[in-house]
Amino acid sequence: KIIMYLKPDSLAVVLLGDWCNLYSKPDWLADNIFKSPDIEIGVNAQDNVTNISCKQGPVIIRPSQAKVAFMTTDIDETTLDYLEECVKKYLETAHTPLLNAFGFNIDYYEEENPLLADIFDSMADVDVIIDADYEIESTRVRRALKKDDAILNMEYSIDKSETLFHFNKHYEGLSENNISYAIETITKEKLTQFLRETRSLIEGLGYDFEEDNNE
Repeated sequence: KIIMYLKPDSLAVVLLGDWCNLYSKPDWLADNIFKSPDIEIGVNAQDNVTNISCKQGPVIIRPSQAKVAFMTTDIDETTLDYLEECVKKYLETAHTPLLNAFGFNIDYYEEENPLLADIFDSMADVDVIIDADYEIESTRVRRALKKDDAILNMEYSIDKSETLFHFNKHYEGLSENNISYAIETITKEKLTQFLRETRSLIEGLGYDFEEDNNE
């Protein structure tokens, strides 16, 4: 069987909106969201932009003015409970005039990629590319899947020797009641459902998942 793995720290809840700089400060996050001074602060500088992250226990927050991501180091029930708690505290405490959208992200990977390679090799353009003396270095397919009140964006790719599946479940805001809608929707149950949905799609392609104790 061909095993698919969960990419570390890839399960995330993402909020898109507009927040003042106060709500990105580590001290504010420690006092108001984590309720603990015992946090780990990370700094990443890229393209002349410095981003910070704050970690407490299994939850990592990466805040900015327009986007706040809440990630986890695990997917067990206790961790998902804490993730839900942190997101809801932020929504209730970090006031914003605008919450555009929110969603869930997760990534899976597999290193041998024979199954996905077979799917890509069956695409109609492969023979044309090979006949033109080109070598395919990487391939990426994106699909937007509609169900109920959300769009599930599914992207799968092969780059060199790695197969990667990326999923984003995207919820649009409801204009006047965006915060309430997000608080009602971002729950452990919805996150667990998201995990089941994404794994079911990958299993339908013939993959299995590594055995773990998180479910």
